[in-house]
Amino acid sequence: MSFTVEARDEDHRCPTEAHGTGRAIAINLKCSHDAKDSSPNASDMQQFNGKLTITIDLSGLLSSAHKPQEHAIGNRQLNKALCPQLEGGTFSTIAQYPLRTAPIIKKRPEDKFVAFENPFLSPPEVITGLNLLDCSNERTVRIKLSVENVTNSSFKLTASTWSDTRLQDVGCDWLAVHSLTDGQETGSYISTGMYSTREDQHWSVTIKHLVRPVRFQKSYHAAPTIVAWICGIDVNTSGQANLRVHLTITDVTTTGFNINVHSWLDTTLYSVDVSWLAYPPGLPGIESGVFGGLGGGYPGWQSYGLPKGNHEAEKTASLSGQVSFNKFWNLIRPPRRVLVGFTMLDLPNKNNFRLKLACEGVTKEGMVWRADSWGGSEFYGCSGAYIALA
Repeated sequence: MSFTVEARDEDHRCPTEAHGTGRAIAINLKCSHDAKDSSPNASDMQQFNGKLTITIDLSGLLSSAHKPQEHAIGNRQLNKALCPQLEGGTFSTIAQYPLRTAPIIKKRPEDKFVAFENPFLSPPEVITGLNLLDCSNERTVRIKLSVENVTNSSFKLTASTWSDTRLQDVGCDWLAVHSLTDGQETGSYISTGMYSTREDQHWSVTIKHLVRPVRFQKSYHAAPTIVAWICGIDVNTSGQANLRVHLTITDVTTTGFNINVHSWLDTTLYSVDVSWLAYPPGLPGIESGVFGGLGGGYPGWQSYGLPKGNHEAEKTASLSGQVSFNKFWNLIRPPRRVLVGFTMLDLPNKNNFRLKLACEGVTKEGMVWRADSWGGSEFYGCSGAYIALA
């Protein structure tokens, strides 16, 4: 007598996605007779005739505790490598102080303790991307996002400035990632990192074109997808120079990629902080990309401000555009969350530097991105990178 065990989620979801939803897994026990065994007696056959279904409630289990044995990047099989635990959110000082109208000088950092909706099995990696800025143009613009005290259930996010900067508001999106280092040997893991241009040159040296190679701890089987966000900036705008910075990713291979930081014309850019994410191609449940635009409808935002790239645009107070998804069209619901962060900024030195990046109208097919200024401020162009989570 032998038994076959079949495990099936009620809506065929990955175990990590079932965590915290109160859903259950049905385990079917089927009875069959092996010729090598002694003949089953009547009581056996009567007791196990057909199948027995046992329902186990998984609402209290950690999603990361599931450890499927196979890694199959590039197909539809659901396993640990293909079902990472990802959680994202938003932080904004406007949300904390919605009635603030007068510019102020920050005397201390703005902190927020973030509790994860679904605790991780171990402390995750957390990356951040700046997507809201309101800062005086009369002083140097200095902003830094930092993550501290990361545990399996929470972390502290800090937005800070220093010296004589007059920073009114700042906002960002964040993503917590279970890095899946168990998949390193198969090239199916997720990796994250942070980089500051101060690692390569002194802050007082103006950046015009800086390239930093990044190497993965372990090689991927195929070139991974890279997402990078600006998470800190130090640029001197005390004269009449625009705030200009452009972050790009190039030369992606199975072993690494290049981070490129640019400024142009008379901008004095001292430093930029960058956070990045790399994940295997074909990984379900996550999709990413870049978007952007220039005032006046000028083309070429991808190369705007770069050597031999486009430098023409007109001032505007609003830009928007459409993004199409490639992975989510066959889902029942739209992505549960879309995270965005700046990758390029060109803000004129006239009023406060004010710009907010966001998305709206999210469906299974795509979304609309928006960049808006306010209070008489304008911008020439901007771009961003998005991460959509199923």
